[in-house]
Amino acid sequence: MLNTTIIVADSEVESRKALVQVLEGVLGYKVVGTGQHKDIIDLLYQPHEAPPEAILMDVASASAEVVQVFSQLQARFPCLPVIALTDYGSMKQATQALEMGAVEYLARPVSHQRLKVSVANAIRQYRLAQEVSRMRREQATRNEMDFLPSHNSRQRRFMGEYNYKEGALLISGEKGAGKEALARAYHRVSERKFSPFVSIHCAALAETQAWTILFGEKKADENNHKLSSKLLGALSGTLYINGVDSLSKLAQRQLVRVLQDSTHQPSLRRKGENSGIRLMVASPLPMELLLQQGTLAPELLDHIGHQVVSLPALRHSIDDIDSLAEYFTERFALQENPMLQGITPEALELLKIYDWPENVLELERLIFRAVISCEDTMLHVPHLLPYLPTSFVPSQIEGEGQQGVAIRSGRMPLTNAHGEVRRLRELESDMIHFALDFYDGRISEVARKLGIGRSTLYRKLNELDIKVA
Repeated sequence: MLNTTIIVADSEVESRKALVQVLEGVLGYKVVGTGQHKDIIDLLYQPHEAPPEAILMDVASASAEVVQVFSQLQARFPCLPVIALTDYGSMKQATQALEMGAVEYLARPVSHQRLKVSVANAIRQYRLAQEVSRMRREQATRNEMDFLPSHNSRQRRFMGEYNYKEGALLISGEKGAGKEALARAYHRVSERKFSPFVSIHCAALAETQAWTILFGEKKADENNHKLSSKLLGALSGTLYINGVDSLSKLAQRQLVRVLQDSTHQPSLRRKGENSGIRLMVASPLPMELLLQQGTLAPELLDHIGHQVVSLPALRHSIDDIDSLAEYFTERFALQENPMLQGITPEALELLKIYDWPENVLELERLIFRAVISCEDTMLHVPHLLPYLPTSFVPSQIEGEGQQGVAIRSGRMPLTNAHGEVRRLRELESDMIHFALDFYDGRISEVARKLGIGRSTLYRKLNELDIKVA
């Protein structure tokens, strides 16, 4: 009980005091009491020694506030149980509370035994829901196959257009276009999905380093057909080589010979075992240019055959931004911020205006940063702006029947004078300064637009020593 916090929101002072006395003095809970229903959401966002696990809320008065609080709780804390406190004999109040989302109701005056059982059941239900949510997040973190490719429509489209379930494969596309992610998706829908996926990035390696990793020999020896430890790890699975065009033709020929000989490895002779190693290679250059420059060895081209996938840059595939942004939001929210439910249409329109020089990788990083810093149920435009370049000035974005201009603050560079990433505290201070200027110091409006509660905003103003006129 000592590590369990309960919020009691009761407008009747004596009733609230009696409940607090029983919950703390008799049942051993930690209690945070308030006489204002509107304070409940702010209390949930404030730091506690132990996070609140249940709410006792008076529903006999201030009906408009009660409806609003229930609505906010359902949106932001859908699993948190609410026990409604009603007047004695008032079934109407009880029925309305249950319809709004309360898990149970207690008629005042409440007996100690009934209170004990109801609170214990509500907390048990909440902890079970939290455990289920935690297990789902762990599963998603541990195995991204839940998301790939079924939840990523961009990958699903390419895999439908290029239905290469087996055989070697070449994927071309600019840096950050998602070549390795697509290769992993192909691996996961093949018969090799339970075997290893081994990735090697050759673009940053010297020829001697690449040769040693691939073949286990410091010197080029075309008579050596033994598998290196790296390739042994890919047996019956997939070998992915990024920057294959940076390998010499000698290394490419040797790679093909070794892979062809890998089908005769004794460890693969068991019945039903996938044969050899499936090769997937990637290059930032299009296939036409690779052929024109003669970068690829004829043996490697024959091994690949005609199985080539060309990934367009994100700036040339604007229609993919919606699905990618929603996919990344769902994925990172499940792992890092379960309260977050999605991204708004206005935020998606903002993302479509930017040209994404680093492609899908840049979009993924931006969504991740926005998700972990968001304290709202949806990602809005202000949640994305701090992570876009300061030189980027969005054009007009259509809102809900209105048009508004998303304005960038000239005081928010993401790096300091030494070229290092600025601290989050500094960025947060600049963002709050900008919002205060933009909304003429209207605290309620600033808090709402930043996606935080008023009490949280006041706490940040105090911590960051920001003065409000």
